[in-house]
Amino acid sequence: MKKLTAWILALFCIFVLAACGMAVQTGSGTSRPDTVGKVTGGIDDTLFPKRIHPIIQVGGRHYYWTGMAESYKSENGVMYIENERNVFLDIPEGYTAAGVISDVTEDPPAKELELKAGVEATGTIFTNPETPEVVYVRMTTADGWLENDYVRFVSDDLHDNGCLSYQGRQYCINLTGSENVCEIAEELPAECVLIGNLKFIGCDRIPTGDLETNRLTDSHGSRVDGREVYGNPDDLSKLYVYEQRHRRDGDYPAWRICELRDE
Repeated sequence: MKKLTAWILALFCIFVLAACGMAVQTGSGTSRPDTVGKVTGGIDDTLFPKRIHPIIQVGGRHYYWTGMAESYKSENGVMYIENERNVFLDIPEGYTAAGVISDVTEDPPAKELELKAGVEATGTIFTNPETPEVVYVRMTTADGWLENDYVRFVSDDLHDNGCLSYQGRQYCINLTGSENVCEIAEELPAECVLIGNLKFIGCDRIPTGDLETNRLTDSHGSRVDGREVYGNPDDLSKLYVYEQRHRRDGDYPAWRICELRDE
């Protein structure tokens, strides 16, 4: 019995040591501190060094680190995002260097190209006038967290995840994460009618046309492009986006309730 207990304790110690030594890998293969993990949906500041969510000031605007990562190009040339890792392996065409990180602070950035972060960093900022809501920074951090990796930052307008547009108004379409996620309706209100289908326009753009969205996938990783959208013609404060839900006993239809963004 004593030998068995000793073996169990030894195995437990090995497991703990192995877990403590694990590091999260970025797209470039470099390791990061254990305090940094994957970011999805609403970003948790505890995932960053010193719990400081990186923000950079470009053109007088603040841009926020996002957890969306590895990019690929579709047949029609639209840039899509997938895998929700923390760094890009490359950036879309059309981006050019706009300068280098001017300073690093732990306070909100107040100077042009200043970075708010919990770790010293250097890097080059890339911008594209056709997609002003998104900037990229090819960044290296002093602690080895990032090593010449591209990181995506977005403006306030894109910071709250996805949105869709209808009749000139913006609706939230947050389908994943832990904050501000659209609620699910298992029954569609009787007064709702089909008003059309979602059109994905890319993650880097703000939708303006009817039923355009910058949301790529739902909580199951399925593409939302083409999804049916329903609404009450007499009350368009909410839209309902179709989503197939999954249970052990089978699939069932449901609708994500997309409410108007603050106007």
